[in-house]
Amino acid sequence: LTALAVAPEWRERGVARALLAAAEDWARGQGAGRLEVTSSGDRPAAHAAYRAWGFEPRPERFVKAL
Repeated sequence: LTALAVAPEWRERGVARALLAAAEDWARGQGAGRLEVTSSGDRPAAHAAYRAWGFEPRPERFVKAL
């Protein structure tokens, strides 16, 4: 999952969790064995939420701008 955004006025209402739950259900239905979320390093609230929802950080990601 490369983009998950919730408008500021809808945050703290369970919208992101509902979107992730739908993505998980869809991925399982497609036979996926894992769900990966990418996030920039400057989003501590989002990272805390991902951890709370069972995601584990995997910092071994490398990007090269072209």
